[in-house]
Amino acid sequence: MKNEKVVICDWGGVVESHCDVYSVFQSSIDLIKLYTNEYSDEEILRIFSKCSHNKDGKEMGVLGTLEDTYEWIDRINDKFKINVSYDQFIEDYRKTHDKIHSYQDVVEFIKSIKNNCKIAILSNLMLIDKERIDKHMGLSDFDYVFLSFEMGLRKPNDEIYLKVQEELKTNPKNILLIDDTKENIETAKRLGWNTCQATGNDLNLIKETVNNFIK
Repeated sequence: MKNEKVVICDWGGVVESHCDVYSVFQSSIDLIKLYTNEYSDEEILRIFSKCSHNKDGKEMGVLGTLEDTYEWIDRINDKFKINVSYDQFIEDYRKTHDKIHSYQDVVEFIKSIKNNCKIAILSNLMLIDKERIDKHMGLSDFDYVFLSFEMGLRKPNDEIYLKVQEELKTNPKNILLIDDTKENIETAKRLGWNTCQATGNDLNLIKETVNNFIK
């Protein structure tokens, strides 16, 4: 029988690699180079990052409509001086980003503890990333799925953690967050959550921390 404890896993960095040779950064570079060779890798990453906020300063990770995605693509077309249709860009985005390495051993371990506790995902994502995360993680296998674009909030802001805590209906001491980012971990700690700062390369640390937490 499950206890009250909840293990929450991040996506980027923990399941999807941010540090291997083919990372999210390289996939973004390759995406833009499908359309233009006018920019260096560094320029592509800098401009791509600037496009991530809309005219009101809101980050794409908290915007959850297809219209928001189209406006993002408009900004990319404008800043890179290209002219790619919405459908083509989304298709190419998914193809290039699907090449990023994922740590399936981490996914398998998290799912293996489901009989002992509840499992959840908490990640900063855009709408068009959901298809990829579902392919690699199987969202329906998780008890809770918290994605920033659906919640209109993102880590490391307190509000998203408090919203998650409210949804879980449990004491903060019953929550363990596995995340690779220091800022995200620090917010969770301050709110009384248990934490494990790790990447997908740290499976042994993840296993040790989780097993100590749920026993």
